[in-house]
Amino acid sequence: METVHDAQTRTEIAEAKAFFAQIQSTSKVTGALNLRFQLLETERKFHRACEQILALECKMDEMTSRYEKAKSCNQRNFRYTLRLQLAVVEGVQNVYHDYARIQAEKINELREELEMADPEAEYVTDDEEDMEVSDYDES
Repeated sequence: METVHDAQTRTEIAEAKAFFAQIQSTSKVTGALNLRFQLLETERKFHRACEQILALECKMDEMTSRYEKAKSCNQRNFRYTLRLQLAVVEGVQNVYHDYARIQAEKINELREELEMADPEAEYVTDDEEDMEVSDYDES
C-alpha cells in the first residue's frame, strides 16, 4: 500500500537523481546532493516504519480484545493461541521501534552533515514542510 507521502518522496528522490546526474562536475555539489538523496531515502524509510508501527498497534488492540473475550468465556485453547500471537506481534513491533529509532538518528546525522557541507543552503525537509502547512491551517 503506497501512501501519498511515499509517492511524493519517490518523486523528490527521482528529481534529486536527475539533478545529481546533470551536475557532477563540482565535488562539493555532488557530495551535498548525495547527502540530500540519502536524507530523503532515510526519511522515507522512517515514515514507512512509523506507519507499520501504527498498523501493528491496531492489530495488538484487536488481538487484545479477542483475548479478553476468550478469557471471559474461559476458552483456554483460544487464550493460549492468542497469547502466542500477541507475543509475536509485540516482538515485531519492538523491532520496528528500534529500526525507526536508528533511522531517526541517521536523519539527524545526515542533516548535520548537510549543514556542514553547505551551510549557506537551506534544505527544507518533509517535517518542516508539514509544519509550514499546519501554520497556514491555523490562521
